[in-house]
Amino acid sequence: MAAHARHDRFFRQMMRFPSFQRAFIEFHVPPEVTAPVDLGKLEPVPEAFARANKTIVPDCILRAPFKEGGGWAYFPIEQQTIPTGDMPLRATITKGRILEFELYNQKSKVPPLIWHVVFCNGRGKWRKSLDLFQRLPSSVRELARWALTAPPQLIQLVDLRITPHVKCPELAAAELLMRKAYEDPVKVIAELEPLLARVLRRGSGTAMLGAMVDYVFPGDGHEQADDFIMELEKVLTRQDVRRVVMSFSDVFRHEGRQLGLQEGLEKGLEKGLEKGLEKGRLERSMEIARGMLRKGMPVTTIAELTRLSPQRIRGLKPKPR
Repeated sequence: MAAHARHDRFFRQMMRFPSFQRAFIEFHVPPEVTAPVDLGKLEPVPEAFARANKTIVPDCILRAPFKEGGGWAYFPIEQQTIPTGDMPLRATITKGRILEFELYNQKSKVPPLIWHVVFCNGRGKWRKSLDLFQRLPSSVRELARWALTAPPQLIQLVDLRITPHVKCPELAAAELLMRKAYEDPVKVIAELEPLLARVLRRGSGTAMLGAMVDYVFPGDGHEQADDFIMELEKVLTRQDVRRVVMSFSDVFRHEGRQLGLQEGLEKGLEKGLEKGLEKGRLERSMEIARGMLRKGMPVTTIAELTRLSPQRIRGLKPKPR
């Protein structure tokens, strides 16, 4: 048997005895850590933890309740003969799994105190750093250490002050749309006016606007989309409006494909699928064309965007609202 395996087995055997457990903690762990803990109730961690964390479990994990109030203190203990460079990572992973076990598996409402111990019984001294952040540049070391335990940053959209002069118009437009998600989208146009033209001039502006359209006008919101275009015409250049309409058209054609696909699948026949796809595309294109005719857009432009023939477009009648 290898020497380190013999050491591991002996240490684990001794850690089964309550008197040894308590003596080890009282002698080695700083008194300021053990002061609030009732060591008279020290116990091994429940077997459920070991079963759920077979891949990385210290040689021993002890725990004891706090003297006052609820909650537990955990003492994961690693017995090492040969220093390893991954110990800081192992310790961090172990702490995370103890937190998960205590708060989720045990349904505790109080986070535990966790004090990780490395017991080195090698002939030489342990010279490897146990600080996970020691490998980082000194300029960010303390920041990273603080960030690991800092509460998550909370961004509340309702509290943000969104102005048209921000450096990232796509961020401002998206956050404004999400804030106004339950309002009439056409009314939001007044606040979007200064932003949309700048969004359109971004490298992926048309694609981003398409995502916004899909968000603002889900399902059958095509009538509102028409009103939205009408408002845009008041504030954007003709070229910009054409790009907006193309984005709308792409979204609607996609919905048409989905409609046709659903119809075809219901029929269960390849022929029915093709027919459904074509019918969905045609119906959406014709609906878009009717809205464009109401706005007075040229037939040639409508034909270019919807891929309908000029003859079919001229024969369309405005759809009543």
